[in-house]
Amino acid sequence: MEVLPGLVALGIVQGLLSALFAAGLVVAHRTHRFLNLAHAGLGLVPGALVGVLIAQGGWSFWIAAPTGIVTGAALGVVAERAVFARLAAAPRLILMVASLGVAQLLAAAQTALPLAVGGIPPTYAVPWSLRIEIFPVVLTAAHALTLIAVPSVLVLLGLFLRTRIGLGAQAVGQNAERARSLGVPAAFVSSAAFAAVGAAAAVAGILAVPVLGYSLEGTPGVAVLLLALAPAAVAGFRDLPLASVAAVGLGVIYQLVLWWGGGARSGTLMLAAVTAVAVALRPPGGDRRERAARSSSWPAAPPGRPTRSPPWIAIVVPALGFALAGSVVLSLGPSDAQLVATGAALALGALSLAVGWALAGELSLATWPAAGVAVVAAASVGGVGRWAAIPIAAATGAAVLSGLGLLVRRRGGLTFAVASLAVGAGLAEIARGGAGRAVAAGWTPAASAIVAMAACAAAAVAVTLLRRTSPGHRLVAARDDARRARAIGIVPARARIVGLGLSGALAGLAGLTYVAAVTIPAPGAFGADRSLDLLAMAVVGGLGSFWGAVAGATALIAARVALDGGWALMGSGVGMLAAVMFFPGGLAAAVDGARRAVKT
Repeated sequence: MEVLPGLVALGIVQGLLSALFAAGLVVAHRTHRFLNLAHAGLGLVPGALVGVLIAQGGWSFWIAAPTGIVTGAALGVVAERAVFARLAAAPRLILMVASLGVAQLLAAAQTALPLAVGGIPPTYAVPWSLRIEIFPVVLTAAHALTLIAVPSVLVLLGLFLRTRIGLGAQAVGQNAERARSLGVPAAFVSSAAFAAVGAAAAVAGILAVPVLGYSLEGTPGVAVLLLALAPAAVAGFRDLPLASVAAVGLGVIYQLVLWWGGGARSGTLMLAAVTAVAVALRPPGGDRRERAARSSSWPAAPPGRPTRSPPWIAIVVPALGFALAGSVVLSLGPSDAQLVATGAALALGALSLAVGWALAGELSLATWPAAGVAVVAAASVGGVGRWAAIPIAAATGAAVLSGLGLLVRRRGGLTFAVASLAVGAGLAEIARGGAGRAVAAGWTPAASAIVAMAACAAAAVAVTLLRRTSPGHRLVAARDDARRARAIGIVPARARIVGLGLSGALAGLAGLTYVAAVTIPAPGAFGADRSLDLLAMAVVGGLGSFWGAVAGATALIAARVALDGGWALMGSGVGMLAAVMFFPGGLAAAVDGARRAVKT
């Protein structure tokens, strides 16, 4: 027990940093009603900037730090004006997707800053001569400054929400038209709210570098995200003091779990469980406009041209395309063939996510971890190369996503996305422990590529034909208008679970094809962050089009291979923002529009 005081002290410091990130999520939700996945980036970019100014420019910390805070506030205003204000009338899920695109742009900027000055990690220390040893940790000036600065910023955020500007921002978030009719300057108060959020995030990002260290990966780890998401969920994304207290408490518990509970895996599972339970116990909410707009006001259906072609066209054309692609794969070398195989597996994962949206009206951010759990289940029967592994993986994936749908009953949209993100982090840790045993059957890279492409093409054909059938029409009807669906004898809750089950089954198959491509998956191969990549692929291709999701995956994978590093993140972020803001139907809608233009 002699280590307890030191662990508690370290947990309080980490919890305070997480409290600032959680407070930003709460403020963004209260003023704009969405989950801002770009919030951490608003702090990490100023942290990298301050490091560059100190390490390469010779600036004093006391001058560089205020510069970083101003930069964070400016980034918040730019993000709000350039992206979120333009999507103010969109469903909240679409704002969350847009925030993911902004997050990837910020991650690219954080990676580019140190690389622009030689790739030296921009680490720095707070210039105080302070050292406090509390076994087993050593507290420095950065820890002490955190204990002083963070509570002050949290108090200022709370006071901001009580000012006329803060109240006006919340009024705009609740009902923008009514707020404008009462004389509230919507653009100004919304920008001010994001300036406050960006400045608070910058304080956390600047202090996190000397406390936790700097990472060149460009994106926060899953644990960092959950340490902010869990207390925000506990507070219902509304209660700022509760979120702050919960963040500190969870920070302490997280450190204790790391020391006595088996390491980071147990800590992540604990945070994931807290978030999922908090979301599941939250009473159903949201105004009627948000519930009605959740699915139908953004293209969840395929491009709007009538489909008069006979069903065999949907089979013959993909079969010819597959034959052509297969002949090309046979001429590739082993490394290129393996790249095609892994790309096809990820395309199948993106298709799985698109199926969940199109047939159940939900965005699952647990798709890829569910694929990992399915692989673990398949490996338990003797390897993923056996035919018995296919139904086991499909059934496991279906059970995981259907179970998640049952956990978040009568709550959809943003609530489901938050719950799936947390559950996905926990599933990723489960998959990390068992996916390494899932050794494939020793296929050649060319064989793996052909199998993966065949699985992806067959799945796309199957779900395309399904949507043309009566059961498919019933699933879409239940997704679009639950009240009318009940009137014609459809049970919307049951249809939603069926749609999620189909999505999960495809996720399980995607996991199998991925293992067949890589032979032995790495420990973090089924990480929760990969689901965000799948979402980017589906959005760029056209989330409402099954073949569009496959095309989007192909385009983004090719771009990442060609660009690499921060340029790849930038390309992905630009693609997502372009799809959400200017081409809501993605590549599929663009192709359909070009086809119509040629016909006319």
